[in-house]
Amino acid sequence: MAVGIIVVGGAFAAIASAGDVATFPTKVTMSKQAPAFHGKVKSDEDMCVEDRRVKLLRRKRPGRPWRVLGKDRAEDNGRWAITEPDEFTLRSGIYIARAPRSIVHTPVATICAKDRSRKVVVD
Repeated sequence: MAVGIIVVGGAFAAIASAGDVATFPTKVTMSKQAPAFHGKVKSDEDMCVEDRRVKLLRRKRPGRPWRVLGKDRAEDNGRWAITEPDEFTLRSGIYIARAPRSIVHTPVATICAKDRSRKVVVD
């Protein structure tokens, strides 16, 4: 019985320390202008912008699975670019950019929320 109380007490301590988390929204944009594809990561927290992972995804048509075509890391100003033909061949389909959720460990844990850009259709 004493072991059960210790385990439960440890769980409450973990929940209390999880309260020291700051979450910041993220906005990912993608332009259809040349070079295809590029955009910007935006957030009120600089740690959620600089060196943020961005993935370019394509699917052939609605209902089909997304396929990762390339990856980049945002510069300190939030700019990112995945250009063809070096990394992929531009084909018709639906394209989006996605920035997955990331956790930055500082004195207070910071969660950078995930986001995806609007769809860009290439015929």
